[in-house]
Amino acid sequence: MLKKKLGIEAVERDWYDYSIEDYFKINSTLIIPEGCLWIGFKAFWGCERLKKVEIPKSVKKVGDRAFKDCTCLEKVVISEGVVCIGEFAFYGCWWLGKVIIPKSVERIEQYAFDSCLNAEIIVKRPKSLFQFITPMTFIRCKSVEYAEEETRSWSDRKG
Repeated sequence: MLKKKLGIEAVERDWYDYSIEDYFKINSTLIIPEGCLWIGFKAFWGCERLKKVEIPKSVKKVGDRAFKDCTCLEKVVISEGVVCIGEFAFYGCWWLGKVIIPKSVERIEQYAFDSCLNAEIIVKRPKSLFQFITPMTFIRCKSVEYAEEETRSWSDRKG
């Protein structure tokens, strides 16, 4: 079967009963097309060929289970502009290394990075400024580091 070139419609689609790999050739490096607004439910679930993913600034949400069990995934580049990372989005990506989560991300759903055993997560937004985040978001990751809380001293006040 001849496989098609991956486009925005396929990335934004929810993949309930089928694998995106059944229809599209997925290489080891995946660059989500600019203009894509979200990554659909289970879009790349279990794509074992994936080693690197680049998510552009046009994407606002990484859907639930979007990259779940991509066991060979080593690197994810999340651009400033992404607002939400869904439940189990990167669950079970064992070889995922350093991940920088930009300031634009306001919600990281439960278990989003669960079982990413080698992941070193750097979150550019202070924990207190998230709309939603749980203790289960980064369970079983190697490390998680949040940006420092912004503090104001009395001398900073005008007036």
